[in-house]
Amino acid sequence: VQASHFEGLITTIVGYILLAITLIICHVSLLVVVEIGVFPLICGWWLDICSLEMFDATLKDRELSFQSAPGTTMFLHWLVGMVYVFYFASFILLLREVLRPGVLWFLRNLNDPDFNPVQEMIHLPIYRHLRRFILSVIVFGSIVLLMLWLPIRIIKSLLPHFLPYNVMLYSDAPVSELSLELLLLQVVLPALLEQGHTRQWLKGLVRAWTVTAGYLLDLHSYLLGDQEENENSANQQVNNNQHARNNNAIPVVGEGLHAAHQAILQQGGPVGFQPYRRPLNFPLR
Repeated sequence: VQASHFEGLITTIVGYILLAITLIICHVSLLVVVEIGVFPLICGWWLDICSLEMFDATLKDRELSFQSAPGTTMFLHWLVGMVYVFYFASFILLLREVLRPGVLWFLRNLNDPDFNPVQEMIHLPIYRHLRRFILSVIVFGSIVLLMLWLPIRIIKSLLPHFLPYNVMLYSDAPVSELSLELLLLQVVLPALLEQGHTRQWLKGLVRAWTVTAGYLLDLHSYLLGDQEENENSANQQVNNNQHARNNNAIPVVGEGLHAAHQAILQQGGPVGFQPYRRPLNFPLR
């Protein structure tokens, strides 16, 4: 480089090239680190903060544990957050099998053949990723508040002596309660949920709750769809196709383009939306 007498220019160009290559590589890797590393860690810490009263702990106790073993503390919170995110996604997939297509329009369908997260991660701009990240933090954080913090407050007000739940973090026994809970969380519970009958039982429970709430609030059409109307329209379409086949009718150009367009839109599975009947005071219901 010195023999070329352009060491300053060459050094600058090489530096820009290395910086560009680093940014191109990190554009995907940083997003993966944020979504797989940072987001579960935030969820794990938020779960811990919202459940402090359940274990009769304070933020000072968590600070002391972090100072004594920062790596272990961060890993345990990341593990709990990752398990929470995984089971939440699994529950959303189960909900999609029960609810009407289109109810969960604000959540991406992981089973969608057109859904390619890596490709979206590369092509979408950074501000879109940042907006999705903030929205995910708000949704997951609100669910933790509703499903963990609020029930704990209700239990403490109604049954003051029921909580706290004591956990032995330090024990002379070879197997402590914490390791047993991690074993239950990572081995027993996944094996139980992977069984077909357990999943069907949970799906039946969700369906029963949805049907009951749908009829009480007159949201059956919105939550589950109009099965009879769908069956009638499907039978009518079958009859029309049979009638057209019997008559050997040749569609005009406009109908052919429309049919081709519909075929393109409907490829890869059913349409992701079904019409529903809106009752009175729909937003309130």
